Amino acid sequence: MKLTLPTNRQKLIYFDTESADVEFYNQAEKIKKFAGISGFADRLQMYQVREDAPGTIKKMIQHICETEPNVSLIVIDG
Repeated sequence: MKLTLPTNRQKLIYFDTESADVEFYNQAEKIKKFAGISGFADRLQMYQVREDAPGTIKKMIQHICETEPNVSLIVIDG
């Protein structure tokens, strides 16, 4: 699988709502590979929100949608 983001919106956001630290890291590596991203560039933001309440997670996602114009994809895993 390969992920190609639009040239004018290159940011990808990943929320993980259930994984432990090792699983979260492994998912991060897979996503970076799919998107052709090396390291943790400005194009990728990842959040492990396993211990946050659903309402808090929803507010985080809403905030990103309202304040990050370059986001092309938001992945919510969980």
